[in-house]
Amino acid sequence: MKNRSFGVFILAFVIIIGGIFVANILNNYNYDYLFYNERYYIITNEPVQEDQIANEVGQVKRNISIKPISGNQDWDSNLLTEGTSIYKMKSISEQEALIAKYNDKYRKISPIND
Repeated sequence: MKNRSFGVFILAFVIIIGGIFVANILNNYNYDYLFYNERYYIITNEPVQEDQIANEVGQVKRNISIKPISGNQDWDSNLLTEGTSIYKMKSISEQEALIAKYNDKYRKISPIND
């Protein structure tokens, strides 16, 4: 009987530790992002002036609530709504920064260096 109780204790312990591990992984992706061109871009609070906008490069296609472990598609975002325009910034490449309008303000979108 003691061995069975010990086994149940070990099983419960493993389940709890596993749950904490999974929760920790999901919390590491706790940022507002745009997925584009096989990269994650963080949506910053850094304001961008309208005269820094070059041209539209695309629009958000899907709004998803959390960053999936896999299966992201270009133009997925967990903050921006479907149809939000994404712009290229003048004088720098798309790999360095993009721009989106959020809450009536233009904001810089910077790549995350994973």
